[in-house]
Amino acid sequence: MRRLATALKERINALRQIDFLATLPDEVLLVLSASVIRYQCRPHEIIFEEGALEEHLFFIEAGSVKVFKTDSQGREQIINMLTTGDFFPHVGLLTEGAHYPATAQALEPTVLTALAIPTFKNILLQNPAVAVELIRVMDNELRQLQQRLKDLALEETQVRLLQTLNWLGERIGYRTAEGILFPTQLNRQQLAEMIGTTRETASRLISRLTHDGVLESRPQGLVLRNAWVEPPQEE
Repeated sequence: MRRLATALKERINALRQIDFLATLPDEVLLVLSASVIRYQCRPHEIIFEEGALEEHLFFIEAGSVKVFKTDSQGREQIINMLTTGDFFPHVGLLTEGAHYPATAQALEPTVLTALAIPTFKNILLQNPAVAVELIRVMDNELRQLQQRLKDLALEETQVRLLQTLNWLGERIGYRTAEGILFPTQLNRQQLAEMIGTTRETASRLISRLTHDGVLESRPQGLVLRNAWVEPPQEE
């Protein structure tokens, strides 16, 4: 009995870390906790594939996830990078028979909480404040993605790389005294896919920026120095 109570408390605490669920009373979260499923994902494990029927909303308890699409030639285009506290997918949640718009893959050992879409819809119907908070979060997400698409279309490759690193810094980076540290899971191929160039071009850019002191390579990962870190975007 004690173990069951401890497990339920852990699930409630995990749900309360999610921004738009944080205001729900304990009794609602208790009901929810009985409906969620926890997944332990291995590095590079596929969580769902593009085109599969949307069945669950996922929350990241720990770890990181990349979301990407694949073109007809098998090339990846990374759409988003997510980390602890984020949820996905961001579209199709309220549409009957919706399909996942992209593929999601764990980048490292990752713990997910999955909530069935019908259960999530019931939460929104019964708790309007949660629906309003969800709209706010998704609106901010959409604005950031729109800005990133604009940057990709208008800016040169080096500028796109720096803008992408700043965007990623708000999501998966760690603040240090010298700048933003990116985990070792972020590699040159992923950066190339995010800025729409080849791995060779991304590698040359990183080498040039490292030589110029914009970036620093460390055993823990890549560091974007403070002078090139943009102020956080206001929500």
